Amino acid sequence: MEETKSLQKQHNITVRDRKSMTVTGVSEIISFDELCVVFDISDSQLNVEGSCLKIESFSNDSGDVTLTGQIDSIIYVGKTQPAYRRGLFKRMFSNAGE
Repeated sequence: MEETKSLQKQHNITVRDRKSMTVTGVSEIISFDELCVVFDISDSQLNVEGSCLKIESFSNDSGDVTLTGQIDSIIYVGKTQPAYRRGLFKRMFSNAGE
């Protein structure tokens, strides 16, 4: 168990006036548009919601991401939670036929 913890990347989030954000320790950008950006970080998924969101920079080597726009919410979703496992598109379109 201790070995698993040491292999997980740590992450940091810095938000400036809800208009810019820096995230370190990002493994992958799962999806993005101007309303929502979804990151994979260590043991969870990070969802950033807002408006006019734009990824200014991303370093795959270091895992650093800079995001600008109006940031309204930052939500952690654990990998064991059903919302994470279903995937973004399934969640978006699961109610489309109703």
